[in-house]
Amino acid sequence: MQNTEELRLWYDITEHAKANWEQEKLLNIMDSSSFEKKNEKSDQILFYILASFASGESIHDIQQNIYNELKFHSCPICQETLKTILQDIQVQLKESIYAVYLAFQMLEDGATVNEVSTQVEKLFTKPSEA
Repeated sequence: MQNTEELRLWYDITEHAKANWEQEKLLNIMDSSSFEKKNEKSDQILFYILASFASGESIHDIQQNIYNELKFHSCPICQETLKTILQDIQVQLKESIYAVYLAFQMLEDGATVNEVSTQVEKLFTKPSEA
């Protein structure tokens, strides 16, 4: 049960990020002929980016890891375009990156997934929605 709840937490954070950013930018750099499940791979890469920024990784390291992953799957990608996308994500998805950071910290400190989900939901709730 814990794994299902935790997967749901990460899914919800990724969905929030997708709703607040033009995911087509990421989809467009992936050669559709290389991936049968392009959207799923894009979601995985987006979550990887959020988690990497939340963990303090540099743009260069994230860029290189994604480049290598896509190259392994025979998906050519322009490194400069990828760098631009990462810079956009770092600015435009600060809230989602912070949510991943907060979740990591709370889980490490022993909070339950439900407690973490509640805090993340509060973070994502706009003041006018409260």
